[in-house]
Amino acid sequence: LIRGDRTMLVDPGNHHIGSYAILWHALRERGLSYDDIDAVVLTHGHSDHAAALLQLQGKPWILGKGELDEMAAIEGAPIIAAKRQMMGPLTEIAAPTEIMSGVTAIPTPGHTRGHISLIVDSDRGRVLIAGDQTMTQAEYRDRQFSHWYGPDTLAELNRSLDLVKGYRPDLVIPGHDRPFQP
Repeated sequence: LIRGDRTMLVDPGNHHIGSYAILWHALRERGLSYDDIDAVVLTHGHSDHAAALLQLQGKPWILGKGELDEMAAIEGAPIIAAKRQMMGPLTEIAAPTEIMSGVTAIPTPGHTRGHISLIVDSDRGRVLIAGDQTMTQAEYRDRQFSHWYGPDTLAELNRSLDLVKGYRPDLVIPGHDRPFQP
């Protein structure tokens, strides 16, 4: 959740997060409802990060250029066409883009072709919301990427990691680990 000029929700989570009201309760604990979300950002379209998108119908959404093709390859073109119809306007990120004051979306391909990460300049320092560009602290610190990645993907992941490290974040929020200070 990023609050500033707008209220943005990044990677709303898997199907269970949405359909079992976990997301709804988490927003309510912060004094918010689905209506208060101005835009949804998907670092990538894998279901563990994006399936609860269905709870936010009509909201503008932001994702990396080419990510819809990745999503269609997994879920099928008709499902993605239905998601496009139920969501609000789509913004695709092809280059570093300020999406809100102090929040920049940057392409970080590797985990998926259209993956993006966010750099957030906050009052507590610079935060990297990495999505699955950096799934764990070990990936960020030691480049211990999954053995499932092939050589081309590993090269992209390493280039993307070099890029995000160049922003010198004070806090990293990885896709599948606890936040940490680099």
